Amino acid sequence: MHDKFDFPEGIIRVTAGEGGGEYLICGTERVALYDTGMAYSGRQLVANIERELAKLGRDTLDAVLISHTHYDHVGALGYVLQRWPQATVYGAEKAKSVFESKNAIDFMKMMSENARNLFGDPNEDLCMDGMRVDVIVKDGDRIDLGDKYLEVLETRGHTDCCLTYMLKPGNILFASESTSVYVGIGNINPAMLKSYAQTKESLRKCKEANPEVIISPHYGVVPADQVGCYFDVAEMYVDKAKDLICDSIREGKSDEEIFKDYEAFFWPLSVGTIKMAFDAHTKACIKLIRREFFGA
Repeated sequence: MHDKFDFPEGIIRVTAGEGGGEYLICGTERVALYDTGMAYSGRQLVANIERELAKLGRDTLDAVLISHTHYDHVGALGYVLQRWPQATVYGAEKAKSVFESKNAIDFMKMMSENARNLFGDPNEDLCMDGMRVDVIVKDGDRIDLGDKYLEVLETRGHTDCCLTYMLKPGNILFASESTSVYVGIGNINPAMLKSYAQTKESLRKCKEANPEVIISPHYGVVPADQVGCYFDVAEMYVDKAKDLICDSIREGKSDEEIFKDYEAFFWPLSVGTIKMAFDAHTKACIKLIRREFFGA
């Protein structure tokens, strides 16, 4: 049976609570953290990292890699940087501007508090201070860890700041949500919130990168026999989402009716997805398809 948490050597799962999945990526010279998860689990994340660093005979976290700036992926960044203030944070140019926006941080805090109330202690104060990007990275940039390095791919579509990281050697791809979320064999949920065209371009770019291992957000390690068809299956579901919404719009259906059509097809496939998140993503997807294909 496939174990989605059976990571390649040098990649350690430190995930705490709900979120996109947080991993240490260990090189001979530097250790990087991929994403930080939700704010309510920040203290546990720090404890998990400390435990694993101790096993490695280290106490320093050198880098933080930002996949994108949604609260369930970066909410605990403040906790990590309180503990390791010297860590270099890598992210997209758009991510830097998001962290510098009070409105964006306020919205992130509101969403983080909702998650805390669902999954954590409703009375716990959350730390949303000090979120930052130190180094802006883009297509082709390289982040050295010693015997390994990460190559950056810009993969917009889910957000304007989504990045994918390919760990080399080994061609291990940390996929962004722009290229969908693996749920099970033959089932990859689309997550386009900003652009269908950009989502398609991101899928093409990642397929051409020819990964040998794929780590999918909100899941883990994709089964080896699914790697070769991962991006083709993801594209099939992205096109299904687009066609379903376009057909419903042409039939003159309201957004509420379109939502029900989309929900009827995709919700049964969304194993492990939080319904509130599914609903928000669906509404955003309907809006972007209206804008991109109908100018509305």
